[in-house]
Amino acid sequence: MMLEEKARALNSYLRKRVAVIGIFLAAVFILFAVVRYFAPALMPGFSKAPTVDQGLQEFLESHWQKPIPFQGQAPANFSALEASLKPEACEYEEDLCASPA
Repeated sequence: MMLEEKARALNSYLRKRVAVIGIFLAAVFILFAVVRYFAPALMPGFSKAPTVDQGLQEFLESHWQKPIPFQGQAPANFSALEASLKPEACEYEEDLCASPA
């Protein structure tokens, strides 16, 4: 009989704890949802994506072209190895320079 009473008391205690934790988590979720909903009205600029200055936008569009335009010949003082962009020209560590198959 004593064991059953302890089991009931423990069961009751655990149920209360689970209920309190559940209520706490629900309150945190509701608070988060309310803040997320009202934050743009309370703090202007909170939900706005960062804007890019028009001059900066024009620079980025002109600077980074795709595909990259032809770069011209390598400087005259470059060796054949330095001037070549072909993986086959790599004399050292062939495994690192080889083209992926």
